[in-house]
Amino acid sequence: MGDNITKIVAISIIASIFIGIFGMIGYLGITTYKRETTCRDYTSGNTAVIKEMILDESISVNYGCPYPFLAYSSKIGDIDMVRFLVENGAEIEKKFTYKNPKSTPYKITHTPLFYAIYGKYEQKIIDFPMEINEDFIACLELLIKNGASLDTPCGREYSEKATDSLKTVYRNESPDSQTAREIIKLIDNKLLNDFAAKY
Repeated sequence: MGDNITKIVAISIIASIFIGIFGMIGYLGITTYKRETTCRDYTSGNTAVIKEMILDESISVNYGCPYPFLAYSSKIGDIDMVRFLVENGAEIEKKFTYKNPKSTPYKITHTPLFYAIYGKYEQKIIDFPMEINEDFIACLELLIKNGASLDTPCGREYSEKATDSLKTVYRNESPDSQTAREIIKLIDNKLLNDFAAKY
């Protein structure tokens, strides 16, 4: 009798472990799918879905694909989304890191404000058309009014494998540590210049 009880307990424990493992695998699979779907919705402009998920706490207001929603929305001049994110507690000055492809020996640290402005700088040096308009400036102003700073240092952080000569090559393009204010000077755009002078 005692042996039977021991066997039943052992089987129950093993079954619980397997159920737990498969449950976790299922949860991770659903979560991954949900995040991938979220990113597709967001980059295709379906911000209504993102707002609903933030409001029902399915995803964090600071989530990103790979950039935080606040940074990306500011860059594309989506003032409605920026306002929504700020009102729902998005972290204005939180730094995040974008890792470049493995062939690049550095990663860049950003704040949402720096990312938005640095994106325009990259467009300028690669000859993409820069979309600096009143909506973009309004997004930057909203960030500033809620605690963002033009003078927070951001920029490149090199991997341990990067040689001094390789670092020199990248420093010739622009300094390792910059502020959004310094990037605005490099862009030299009237709307951005007026914005920087105001703040």
